[in-house]
Amino acid sequence: MSMIHDFILLSRDDVDIRSVGTFSGRVKQLKRGTRVELHDSLIHYVADSLPWFKSYNPSKQKSQRGLNFWGLTVIQRDGARSAADVFEAWALLFENGLPTLRLTGFYCQSRKKAGYELLKCNRDATVKAFRKLSRMCRKAYESQGRLFVVHMGI
Repeated sequence: MSMIHDFILLSRDDVDIRSVGTFSGRVKQLKRGTRVELHDSLIHYVADSLPWFKSYNPSKQKSQRGLNFWGLTVIQRDGARSAADVFEAWALLFENGLPTLRLTGFYCQSRKKAGYELLKCNRDATVKAFRKLSRMCRKAYESQGRLFVVHMGI
């Protein structure tokens, strides 16, 4: 299983956000749109800031905050502006790092060793991905509800 989170900018004309089946049945088609991929480790690294924006869970058909790490999430106009700000803030922060970002990951323990994982990310690619995600959210906000961002968790 891939440990990648996909974010895709979609139009309400193309997908009904209330129907999980609409998303599941069209994953290949959806992945051709404006999209960003982020590794699960990076999503967990920024996880504390994700509940700062509103979102929608199509599986439960209810509003929530943040992302479903293992399922679908929809970022609509009511949460898109905050989401854009959060993702842009991470881009600005990462932009100040060294060319290879060295981030603290999960705490791991085995019989021989215990400690935190070291996450290594290309700074420029990471900044570019967060900026693109921020722009997608901003477009969703500015579209007056016509566009939204779908997050497909791992």
